[in-house]
Amino acid sequence: MNDLSPLRIRHQHWAFLKRPTAYVKAFEKRVGARVELRKLPLQRQLKTASRILGRLRDQKGVMLADDVGLGKTSIAALIACVFSGLGKRVRVLAPNATMKRRWTEEIQRQLGVTAEVAHELDTDRLRHASSRLSGHVHTLRDGDIMVTTHTKSMNRTLDCDLLIVDEAHRARSAQSTFGKILWRYRHEYARILLVTATPFSLDVAELEHHLRLLNAGRETVTAAQRFGHAISKLWRGDFVDPKSFGTDLGTSGLAAVRKLRPYVVRHGVSDLRKERAEYGRLAEWSIPPTIANDDALEVIVRADRLLRLERAAQVRVKQRTNDPRFHQGWSHLVDEVGQGAAAKFDGADAHAAINLHRERIMALLDEVGTHPKIDESCRAIADKVSQGEKVVAFCDHHSVAQELTLALDKAIRPRAAPRGPRERVWRSAWATALEGILDSQDRTVGDVSLDHFLAWLSCPAIRGQVAGWLGRVPKEPDALVRALRRTRPRKASSGGSIADEARRLLQTLVDRSSGSTRATLKQGPMALPGFGQRRPVMSSANRPHPDDHHDDGLFFDRSPDTLLAIFNSPFGPDVLVATDRLSEGIDLHRWCRHVMHYELDPSPIRVVQRRGRVRRIDSWAARSRKPILEAIPIFAGTRDGQLVKIVRRRLDQFDLLLGGIATPVHEDSVGDDVRRQDEALAEARRTMGAVSLAVWRGAYAAKRRA
Repeated sequence: MNDLSPLRIRHQHWAFLKRPTAYVKAFEKRVGARVELRKLPLQRQLKTASRILGRLRDQKGVMLADDVGLGKTSIAALIACVFSGLGKRVRVLAPNATMKRRWTEEIQRQLGVTAEVAHELDTDRLRHASSRLSGHVHTLRDGDIMVTTHTKSMNRTLDCDLLIVDEAHRARSAQSTFGKILWRYRHEYARILLVTATPFSLDVAELEHHLRLLNAGRETVTAAQRFGHAISKLWRGDFVDPKSFGTDLGTSGLAAVRKLRPYVVRHGVSDLRKERAEYGRLAEWSIPPTIANDDALEVIVRADRLLRLERAAQVRVKQRTNDPRFHQGWSHLVDEVGQGAAAKFDGADAHAAINLHRERIMALLDEVGTHPKIDESCRAIADKVSQGEKVVAFCDHHSVAQELTLALDKAIRPRAAPRGPRERVWRSAWATALEGILDSQDRTVGDVSLDHFLAWLSCPAIRGQVAGWLGRVPKEPDALVRALRRTRPRKASSGGSIADEARRLLQTLVDRSSGSTRATLKQGPMALPGFGQRRPVMSSANRPHPDDHHDDGLFFDRSPDTLLAIFNSPFGPDVLVATDRLSEGIDLHRWCRHVMHYELDPSPIRVVQRRGRVRRIDSWAARSRKPILEAIPIFAGTRDGQLVKIVRRRLDQFDLLLGGIATPVHEDSVGDDVRRQDEALAEARRTMGAVSLAVWRGAYAAKRRA
């Protein structure tokens, strides 16, 4: 096995992490423009990187388990740069191609800054690593950093001095293919840094697997197991005396924290009181509960009964009944009801009963119309869009996301036709505003023509959007250029101008490392979200009708990078309907502060992950000094209403239980008496006192020494 101990890594090698002022100056010089780095988050990130480096000097591994949005990628990139500057080889395993590009960009920036300020390191090696980072590196040389995806790492060696695993919870199971690879080849990497937001969201056996990858001792694993078992008992209700059990839960939590501190570094947003404002204050987006009327309830009950009868008649033996999608929309219900229409039955009674339910369901659906929960949610989202805000709505199933997207497209009124100069004037102004990006006079960047981007910026929908920000739109091209350069989008109080944001978006789309965005731009302006008048919504869900083009411009299941780039700019559609494949590792915070959990995942941890897409450093909420508004619509009177109540309760205990809230909410648990759980949690909170997440930073140890 590789061994870092002979390298004599000393604190002096990362002394630059204690000079935040010099770091900020180097960063601003690197990007070539004035960048407002938040002081408190930056200081914490530099200190965290220093703390992890000190631990990696003496032990196999560390888990970076900061809350979502606190800059784990930046911290890990800094650590990679220090290893590179010491001539060490680094491999980064990202979960997907999108995250791979994000890691590459972040490390590229950090290498440039580190080369400017880290006089303790070999700056020539850092510059050399930067030149090789974006290439196809197969064999690592001293000082190299290679970024690849989880899946591609399975076909090649893991030999390196530092292995960084992003979204490490995807390797949490020792039985998963990725988990087996990390364990089997653990002798090939000398040190390992696991990056994940929720250490205790794992099953006890899975948490043990992670700790063994870090080479944690038996006592540490045992302490974590005891706390994990206690959390499982809590959510199962497997205890008699709430007070006694709560005391044991709090005691085991403190014991686990003491043993885990050398191996786990964790900060929570709620724990960083001085820093919280930098991420945006979290508040409730209040939406009136949707009351299920008699017709809607009858549709759901009859659909469930129909599926049970079909299963009894062996039409569809494996068909799920009481499907949670029935509480969120009608699309999947209609598909399920219609699937057995042509089936043959042995019994006449069964045949008659099934036909009766099917006919009644279809008749009721004609009367009910749009699903009541979708109808209420569309009104709430449309209201925010009319106020100039962007909204992201998360769903658990593609069918629900499709139905919500189509309903929103009809519910949100298209922007009024823009007044002012004609399209050719806008094109001329935009071409002037984007000068400097062009490779030549033919308006191209490599093999990508900028005419497509100019046509998109000059289409009626985007013109109307920009005209709303400008107020009075100048009719002459030169005056329009000046207005674009001095006005901020969406009435922002800080940041770049409209022209700056358009430049930023174009640079993202034509980035040579992103083949998908370049390919989309080559197809023409109609391939970009937001082209035209009636497309205020876009979705990452699968296209509902693969052979039908009536929904073109709404669904971008094959080009998520383009969709994310445009939503993360002030331009384009104001609503993104996403499935949970976009709930991890991506940014949606630049111009959005509204998140709706339209459909809940059975695991409450998904809510935390989704929230983290908009609650991040330099978020729109922080820049606009307005709260992040979070909504969980309720279909009252159904299973959905009970599910929301339980998930909200568990989220309230996130910090207390160190993320141990991911136990799925099963159907049979909805509606259970939770009074004893509340009593146990209250006693656990008293036992743990004011320790909370500050324990990870050593506050508990200091208290004990005193």
